Amino acid sequence: MLRLLVLVLLLLPGAALAQDEPEPDVAVEPTVDPLTARLQTMVQDYYVAIGSTASATDLRDGTQSVQMMLLDGVSMSRIEDAIAAAVTLHTPGRRIPFQVAVPLRVRPSDAAPRSVPAADDDEPTPPPAAAPLTEEQTAERTVIEERWVERQEQLRQRRNRLRLHLQWRDRTRDKRILLSVGIPMFIAGWAGAFSVAGASMSYGETLPSTGWTGAIPVAGPFVFGALTEGAYPAVFAFAAFQGLGVALTIAALTKKIDWPYDRDPTALHLGRDPRTGKPTVTIHPGPTGVVGIF
Repeated sequence: MLRLLVLVLLLLPGAALAQDEPEPDVAVEPTVDPLTARLQTMVQDYYVAIGSTASATDLRDGTQSVQMMLLDGVSMSRIEDAIAAAVTLHTPGRRIPFQVAVPLRVRPSDAAPRSVPAADDDEPTPPPAAAPLTEEQTAERTVIEERWVERQEQLRQRRNRLRLHLQWRDRTRDKRILLSVGIPMFIAGWAGAFSVAGASMSYGETLPSTGWTGAIPVAGPFVFGALTEGAYPAVFAFAAFQGLGVALTIAALTKKIDWPYDRDPTALHLGRDPRTGKPTVTIHPGPTGVVGIF
């Protein structure tokens, strides 16, 4: 009997510890609300229509773009029409992001007033009209409305500048890559050739009239190498760098940019808006340089 009592006393702490152990947490998968799921489906359908696949970043940026347009008062039907227009005007072989192509194709809303149904006789009489506002209240409300309109115009101009920048960055990517490679390559080749020629003059190995030929772009290193009878083979490599840099720069300057002026009347471009006749860009000096208002 004593042994049984001791065994029960030894098992009681273990049972208490087993009851105090916390239950493992169950991972809860995040859910997506129906509106966000619909917006993501619209973005995915756009990329499928242009023959591409939407990455996680494209899906996030496209959904944010649609949400911003909805906050601006753009209806869902106008956004769907803009997606259809962007797919129709899409150039095969290019991949225009959703947040760049679709907002530029949003058409202006119909300004026609909606018809108001006639009131029935059975409807209750409307409440009496509120008391007229005083002059101070009217002036204060007018100032508030003007500030709101000015703020909305500033936001619209900022969004247009952002969309124009995204359009310019996407359509000039090839030209900018060629320039960013060609110009540094030419400068490096010219600096290297002139450094070799300058070092040879400093050590008295060549005459100044011969060494200064290395400063001539592209052809200078070949002239310097011929006058020194190939004593400095590195100048020929620097001459090749200069020639390749010049070739890439010329290719970048002659490359044509596919601007959608003729195919898309809603695209942003320099000049005057054909619908309003007003200039699309106004340039004026600012504290940090020249500033353009779109």
